[in-house]
Amino acid sequence: MGITATDISQRIIDAVLAQKLAPGTRLGEQPLALLFDCSRTIVREALTRLAARGIVTVSARRGWYLIAPSREEAREAFEARRVIELGLLRGRRALDKPALTRLKKHLAQEKAALRGDDVGARSFLLGDFHVCLAECLGNSLLADTLRDYTARTTLIAMLYQSSHEAAQSCQEHVAIVAALERGDAAGAEALMAAHLASVQSGLQLDTQTDDPLHQLRQALTPLASPAATAASVAPSTSRRLRPAGGPFSSARGTSMKRSAGRDRAWKTGWAFSLPGMATLAVVMGLPLVYAVLMSVSSMTLMRPALLPFTGAQNYLRIMDNPQFWGSLWLTVKYSFVTVMAEFVLGLGIALMLNAVVRAKPVYFAILTIALAEFARVGFAHLGFTGGSGGLFLPVAQHSHNDLWRLRGDPAMFYYLLLAATVAALTFCRALLQSRVGYF
Repeated sequence: MGITATDISQRIIDAVLAQKLAPGTRLGEQPLALLFDCSRTIVREALTRLAARGIVTVSARRGWYLIAPSREEAREAFEARRVIELGLLRGRRALDKPALTRLKKHLAQEKAALRGDDVGARSFLLGDFHVCLAECLGNSLLADTLRDYTARTTLIAMLYQSSHEAAQSCQEHVAIVAALERGDAAGAEALMAAHLASVQSGLQLDTQTDDPLHQLRQALTPLASPAATAASVAPSTSRRLRPAGGPFSSARGTSMKRSAGRDRAWKTGWAFSLPGMATLAVVMGLPLVYAVLMSVSSMTLMRPALLPFTGAQNYLRIMDNPQFWGSLWLTVKYSFVTVMAEFVLGLGIALMLNAVVRAKPVYFAILTIALAEFARVGFAHLGFTGGSGGLFLPVAQHSHNDLWRLRGDPAMFYYLLLAATVAALTFCRALLQSRVGYF
């Protein structure tokens, strides 16, 4: 059995708890599909579930990202955990033996991880303890909710540089389990409250400012110097690190950098596009110029020369031909209908491919059914084999090509085009199924 959306979402949660994915990490659909060897539909379903659980966020133009909680959201997350975990412990009797055995086994794994070098395993076990405790207390529903909040607070600890020691967390976990083993629910509740308060107090929530350059400013602040050199260091420091409200502070500096980046991107885009545009102009422009010269000369297939010059006589002669106007009108109608049909179908398919909706394969199949292409084949049949014909019919009537004799049998001509259309649609469907995962 292949991997499911539940498996992918659980793997992402585990990676967050192990601090292997930082806040704001981009989760691309295509890379995840390659890593898990599945379709983008399954990946998108997993990311949609995580978005509903508040672990990831989606932008219409940028994609999927892990959340980067604000200071207020960080406080709300710890408050939610405090309500859930203290409520689970309140009035709880002594745990049964299997639950205590499971918790002690988990604590042994935490201690082993502290002695090892695997920081990811240590972080995961410390966060998963609270989920394990909720499951041992007999409330799997709150355990699932707590897993999401634990993942959020793990991202918060990474974002706001938690100074809480892992060994201290493990000791506090041991004390909580010991209180539950004694049947001291009130003591376990007090220990849990103190533990959560200790973890939250280790975050740098109150030291952050609204200055976007705060973290960089703090990192580039000169180290403490002796008093004798303080006077000489201060002027250079004031010149290099301007205050947050200075002329080169957050908003203006960021705007200037973005403007310079846009200019570089614009110039680079034109530099890469100009060779292709020049080649396209030569490939398309020369035939057009040659065609205009042909139209004002007496060139024929038997005499492929642009002389003598005839001017507008060719245009006047063809405009006096009623068959030309009928063919032109039929071609315009055919082109308008087919172009509009292709535009509507293409726009619909593009919207379906880029939107996150349910039953997308069904909509995609409806948009790509062969009936729309059959209508196009019908118009082609009418334009090539009808009585008045299209623009190509006058040329074909004067040729003796054996292939054009098929026009004497309209049914044969129609079914050949129909078979080619079905073959093309079948190939496209197989390609989409193998590359994208639809149908």
